[in-house]
Amino acid sequence: LATVLGAPASVVAQDGATTGSLQSIAHGVATLPADALAWRVVADEAGDRDGATPATQSLGFTLATGAAVLVESPATGTQDVLAPGSAAFVAEGASEVRSGIDGPTDYDRIALVTADLASDAGAGELILAGEGFGSPAGNRALDLSRAVLAPGQSVVSPAPDSPTPSLVLATEGSVDVTFGGETFTLTAGAAAVLDGDLTLATVDGGTAVVATIGAEVPVLETDAAATTGTATPAASDLATPGSDTIGTPAADGASGDGIDADSGTGTTDETGGAVAGTGSLDISVLDCSGGSLLDTTTCAPLAGVTVAVAIAGTEQALETGGAGTIAVADVPVGAAVTISSVSGGPEGLDLLNVPFAIPAFEGDTIVPIVFDAPAEEPAIEAPATEAPVTGATPVVGGEPAPGETPAGVPAVLTIQALDCRGGDLGTLEGCVAMPNATFSVTRGTESTSSEAGFTTDPNGFVTFSATAGSSVTATYAFGAPTGVAPNNDGQVLEPVVGDATLTFVFVDINESNG
Repeated sequence: LATVLGAPASVVAQDGATTGSLQSIAHGVATLPADALAWRVVADEAGDRDGATPATQSLGFTLATGAAVLVESPATGTQDVLAPGSAAFVAEGASEVRSGIDGPTDYDRIALVTADLASDAGAGELILAGEGFGSPAGNRALDLSRAVLAPGQSVVSPAPDSPTPSLVLATEGSVDVTFGGETFTLTAGAAAVLDGDLTLATVDGGTAVVATIGAEVPVLETDAAATTGTATPAASDLATPGSDTIGTPAADGASGDGIDADSGTGTTDETGGAVAGTGSLDISVLDCSGGSLLDTTTCAPLAGVTVAVAIAGTEQALETGGAGTIAVADVPVGAAVTISSVSGGPEGLDLLNVPFAIPAFEGDTIVPIVFDAPAEEPAIEAPATEAPVTGATPVVGGEPAPGETPAGVPAVLTIQALDCRGGDLGTLEGCVAMPNATFSVTRGTESTSSEAGFTTDPNGFVTFSATAGSSVTATYAFGAPTGVAPNNDGQVLEPVVGDATLTFVFVDINESNG
């Protein structure tokens, strides 16, 4: 099988070249369909971040061919920065936004699609529509490697560990690709789909990437007794290099992808308690004064901010890079993690969720640190609270404390967050406090409303004020462990008739709870 597109092919001779390098720059695992597959390459542009919207992506890789590309996933709360020449794995159906860090820039979409979609370039420019080939099916490892060749160098790309062809894309200069006794010259922007071992060489210097389908990978199985996995934070979303997210999870043609962050694997028992392994802690610092807490991709990353992080009692001061992120690898599962302070943030904004504490690290986690404009109505200091009383019936829907508060008079509203992964959802027996959960609260009358962020304290409470007679909507934003969310989100008090408590019950969204 040989498909060569994007530039004329010519047969060239090869001399004895010195050995260059071929290194993996992105990889992932995906379950492939039994249908015939094809490689597709599309040149696209990552535009300005303002006004960009998510698009559903095809399985494959995002390759930054121009300047740095910001890849964001509102659905998972991840952010990634791809430096020029770097790439990221894209899962099938991922919803991503891709934009240029310093303005519009070029990037390539390398996709593995069913053969009938090989010519579908979406909003981009089709570089290659590969011929269809038989799918190896099953759970397969996909890899993208890059060969950087100095003048006169060559390198061998072995045939993949599956009966499938490789994709070769020249990205700089010109690269001579030898397979089956023939040699094709690919200039920058040209691609080929070829079988077997490939030799990449160059006379004047060049760079190319090679995409392959590898060996079959065992399917990750979970059951009620134990689950194993990597957490890519997410939910309302943020970022980290490579796997940025804020602890919670594109018609082709949109931008998106992530930068690789060290990933870890943790094993948890049925209640979610971590028992083994290490993981990565990815911290994102954001200015949400011009964005929305419910969609932190609208927030601006803050570089040069110093964050005090303590892991298992050892504290260090870490500074965010240009993408506003910090990545800490090899954090022991079960270790206590505390973010105690932040310095160097924007003046005049409120820091919403620091101090922040994770009593027992559960695996890969993305923690957003959020600055926002001060709430229009001052928060009321909550009196010292005691641990939630299990078995209590949550007050939902705005039942007032004895005696209604007259319209126009401030009322005290309390959000209570309960972690019921190991509790009874009927009686709340066994539920415990959920600290660090941040909520968006919209308060207003018929004509006005304002949004602010409120984060629960170690006892799972946060208190704020609202005017009796107005309406209040409380919605969970972020802060819970990955895969955990309230089963009764979006609570509304309309009208507010007095002091009230809104109880949010957090459960594992991937499992049923009693």
